[in-house]
Amino acid sequence: MLGYCLKSIFLVLICNTLGQSKSMGTCDVSMLSRVSQDLDLSDIDWCSYALECLKNMKHAWNSMSDTSYYVVPINLLTLIYMEHVSCVAVTIDRGRPAICYWDVETMRLREEYEIKNGGIGTGELQDPYIPQDDNADTVNSENGSVEEYLSTIESMFNKLVEDNHLFESKLGEAIERHPLICDFYEWKAKIRIFLNEASGKYGGGSSTDASNIGPLSQWWSDNA
Repeated sequence: MLGYCLKSIFLVLICNTLGQSKSMGTCDVSMLSRVSQDLDLSDIDWCSYALECLKNMKHAWNSMSDTSYYVVPINLLTLIYMEHVSCVAVTIDRGRPAICYWDVETMRLREEYEIKNGGIGTGELQDPYIPQDDNADTVNSENGSVEEYLSTIESMFNKLVEDNHLFESKLGEAIERHPLICDFYEWKAKIRIFLNEASGKYGGGSSTDASNIGPLSQWWSDNA
């Protein structure tokens, strides 16, 4: 009996989180009629279920009616949006399933950034996801052609830019909320020292002329 109750609770939770709920905000429990003692939850195709709910609710939704609501859970729509619309400041390594590559903190940072910089929905649509070869970096380093080095370096640079934005956002938030905590200012000083040292290392001197120091050091100098 306990197993049946746990399955029922799990199904109601997951179906209303990934699928659909009632238009008045109450839980949809219609799936309980299909729950049996021998039901194997691992046999359920959750991706197809979520997709079917999206389509069904879209057809049932009347955008012209004040009493008609699109009741597909917002977290699923948010994940779909963030996966398919680009954002310069907050990017991730794309993969499948997408839910394994996004977390609440990263989604929240992106939401805050977009609201502060023009609003939600201003980014460009991303190209369809194409699975990457896990051995690509190894192949690049083995072959050592100019194009392969540039591709790898560009990927690493994009990750560096992303991490810098995330670091600045989180550190700024911490200082704003706890302005009297010295540790946060010590971290701010550490990142400045690191970026300045990196700028000097890759620039080969103290000059700030872009033709002398290169684009990477220029980026570091501008954001230090």
